Amino acid sequence: GDNAVLSAFPFTGSETYQWRKGGINIGGATAQNYIVSTAGDYDALVTDAGCTAPSNTITITVNSLPIAAANSATVCIGNTATLTASGGTSYLWSGGQSTATINVAPTSSSAYTVTVTDANGCSNDATSSVTVNGLPVIDAGSDATICNGISTNLTASGGVSYLWMPGAIAGTSVSVNPTTTTTYTVTGTDANSCVNTDIVIVNVNSLPIAAANSATVCIGN
Repeated sequence: GDNAVLSAFPFTGSETYQWRKGGINIGGATAQNYIVSTAGDYDALVTDAGCTAPSNTITITVNSLPIAAANSATVCIGNTATLTASGGTSYLWSGGQSTATINVAPTSSSAYTVTVTDANGCSNDATSSVTVNGLPVIDAGSDATICNGISTNLTASGGVSYLWMPGAIAGTSVSVNPTTTTTYTVTGTDANSCVNTDIVIVNVNSLPIAAANSATVCIGN
């Protein structure tokens, strides 16, 4: 993809030139300078005052570009993605990092370009995409008030699986019967494996201290 400029000498203004590739004249290549982009052996026939002499031969070698590659990733917002490039001996990412592996934490889906350079100094680009998924909106429901000794059901929504704490109870809807006021935290996971939490408070009222006197009477009283 690069060009090389070949220049024939001497140049006093009276010379004429004929560039050749592999000893065969190149049509239209009659200027002092010749731009080449393909591999081969080049020389120029230089004519001055009726005398013609070939220049030295220049060998042009064309190196292939490196096969640049970089992985893509999907993360939940707030998490870090690891991107790794390959195919060269040095790397330069669009963010300025110069290592093969970088860590990024974008807040929205983003693309990253890495320039991969090989041992010949040839470069090629690869693009890596990071898809960012939002966190699920987990709802643990409304706070509840119960009497001591009574159970209540807690129900979560917004995810596909749930884990309640304390107790490490799995399930969308769980039955609890705390003996004191307790805060329950539910961790919900969505279809993208992104996680969020919510809390619900279960207030526990003590039972009343019930009392009644006894008596002794005569029949009819």
